[in-house]
Amino acid sequence: MTDAVDRRRPVMFLVFVLALSVPFWRFGGGSLGLPIKLPVGALQVVCPATAAVLLIGWTEGRQGLVRLGRRVVDFSRVRPRWWFGPALCIAPLVAFATYWVLRASGRPLPVPDFALIPVLSGVFLIGALGEEIGWSGYLTEPLTRRFGMVGGSVLIGAIWAALQIPGWHVQAGNTPAWTAGRFLLTIAFRVIIVWLYERTGRSIGVAVLCNTTISVSEFLVPSDPVVAGLVASVIAIMVIVFGRSRWHAGSGSPRRLSGGDVAAQVVPFRSETTPEQLADLRERLARTRFAPALSGTEWTHGTPPGYLAELLEYWRTEFDWPAAEQRLNAMPQFTADVDGQTLHFVHAKGVGPRPFPLLFTHGWPGSFWEVHKIIGPLTDPAAYGGDPADAFDLVAPSLPGYGFSPHPGTPGITPAAIAGTFNKLMVDVLRYPRYGAQGGDWGAAVTSSLGREHGATVAAIHLNLMLGAPAPDQLTTELSPVEQAYLDGVKQWREEGGGYGHIQGTRPSTLAAGLSDSPAGLAAWIVEKFRAWSDCDGDVESVFSKDDLLTNITLYWLTNSIGTSARLYYEATHSGAFNTAYVRTPTGYASFAKEIGTPPREWVARAYNLTRFTEFDRGGHFAALERPDELVTEIREFFRPFRD
Repeated sequence: MTDAVDRRRPVMFLVFVLALSVPFWRFGGGSLGLPIKLPVGALQVVCPATAAVLLIGWTEGRQGLVRLGRRVVDFSRVRPRWWFGPALCIAPLVAFATYWVLRASGRPLPVPDFALIPVLSGVFLIGALGEEIGWSGYLTEPLTRRFGMVGGSVLIGAIWAALQIPGWHVQAGNTPAWTAGRFLLTIAFRVIIVWLYERTGRSIGVAVLCNTTISVSEFLVPSDPVVAGLVASVIAIMVIVFGRSRWHAGSGSPRRLSGGDVAAQVVPFRSETTPEQLADLRERLARTRFAPALSGTEWTHGTPPGYLAELLEYWRTEFDWPAAEQRLNAMPQFTADVDGQTLHFVHAKGVGPRPFPLLFTHGWPGSFWEVHKIIGPLTDPAAYGGDPADAFDLVAPSLPGYGFSPHPGTPGITPAAIAGTFNKLMVDVLRYPRYGAQGGDWGAAVTSSLGREHGATVAAIHLNLMLGAPAPDQLTTELSPVEQAYLDGVKQWREEGGGYGHIQGTRPSTLAAGLSDSPAGLAAWIVEKFRAWSDCDGDVESVFSKDDLLTNITLYWLTNSIGTSARLYYEATHSGAFNTAYVRTPTGYASFAKEIGTPPREWVARAYNLTRFTEFDRGGHFAALERPDELVTEIREFFRPFRD
């Protein structure tokens, strides 16, 4: 999985820094005989750190972005030539060696001594940029997430200082006390940098300025570094005490972003179910009272009691939720507070030269579990026989009120509102300035709103269901025969199969009273839709195993989210969510043969800037679960032109 790759990058960074630092150790930290005392030993960290960042080809650890002032810059797109990194380390060595040779030979320098000061300052500024991109990106995020902000920043400082010890050690007259003092001093400085970096919205510019200022201040370090180290340690402790209340353990502090919004840090998430919850579920299942059979084994009246009894008995006696939960937790999951609500989401980093960010939004009665079959091929295509250039950074949120994203309990949570929240998640929290979006069912409604209202950040959208109709201004021409046939089919479906939507759109709380208290009722309500909406020819388990069905149903049960998920129908029904303006963002559409509705190309083109329309002869409503290979190929091919 991609998490393993992310865990390797900090190690790769430190190995590169250590290896590239060796040539600098000989200089130590003494003076060069310049008009100022220059701690050349610091170069053994800053220049190798910059080179390491370039050699690895990543910045900002997980995101690949840094913020410079008000601009978010994607340094991961920079591909310097192979010699640039080594040259960054070798050039200062050549310059300093030339300087020493000229001084030792008594020959005049080509420039006066004072002219070297701005040159060396530039070296430190460039080195500080590379250093902060590397340290802040590769180490700050994983270590502060693992050990908390205080523990993580101290550990980062200790690593930073340890890399400089060999350079300090070769200096004549250095004592253990001198080294210990510099060690404390260096840790304190790094703690201050980490704190300022987090408190200023993780701004690399601020970190670089702080780094350079600290380097300059080292010129003025008193002769007794032990005293200097103790003083700096006291300052660092004051910084920790001052900022501790604002630091969230394991995740860092809230970030103030360039737009002025405050977005909470991303917090790792794992599903954890107690034995008491499972015992309660099994007890309720054992006491199920089944309704009299009205249609035998047929599904014409809904879920038949015979099949339901079979499914519930398997749920009670054989279904292994801990194993299913372990499979869920294998996906990298997080939570973040956005717009005053907690969002749960999967965030899997891509393995490839330039992974493209993709927001995948599920629908009802699905969940984020729908992404589990496509997460690998989309994020690591090479591992599945694909081209690494097609890799995506995949973000799959749980809709508000679904699963681990609790409903905020306030009205107005419409598809358009959710789109705004998801856009903030992508841009402000995860810091993707440009991304693609894909969705079906409610995910299609949210994705459409993203394309319609957030085109500045959404490069393109892809749908596998069309909800609603085009806006009136797009219906000025006469409908084609295939369009009319499609609308006739939609009308018939609403009469025969749309009752669930009407009750959820008008009285969701009444429905929830029964489904939230009865796992049997919940299972019957959900499994009937998986059978009716999938390409299963009447046999739901020919497409979905009992374990697949019950994993999704159990998510709804344990999170008690069937009522809050149905509330989205009420909000959409009473907000006119299905009658919307034309979407100008480039749009792709995948039409699966057994989907609830299969609109013709010309109908979709009335509502969207349609650039790709693909028809599949198999598959239904749950494309990511039913036809994952076809959907992955379709997504790769559609978004390929929008990567640059």
